[in-house]
Amino acid sequence: MTLQIVETQDVVLCRQLRRVVFIEEQGVPEADEVDDLDDVARHLLALLDGVAVGTARLLVQGDVGKIGRVCVLAQARGAGLARR
Repeated sequence: MTLQIVETQDVVLCRQLRRVVFIEEQGVPEADEVDDLDDVARHLLALLDGVAVGTARLLVQGDVGKIGRVCVLAQARGAGLARR
C-alpha cells in the first residue's frame, strides 16, 4: 500500500470525507462542522493507493498554524494516517 499526503484545492472532496466521519458516523451537527474557515485554510488529503481516505485542514494566522478537521474513513483507520 502506498500512502501520500498531498495539498489539495478540492474542498468539496474534503467536505465529503468530513461529512461521512463527523456528521454521519459521529453525529456532529452540520452547523458545527461546516464553517467559513474552509475558504482560508490549506487542505490536505491522505491518499491510500490513490484513493482519498482522509483529510485535514491547516489554518495559518501570522506565524502560527492550527491543524484541525482531521478525519480518516473507517476502512483506513488504525494505520496511523491521522498522525502522519
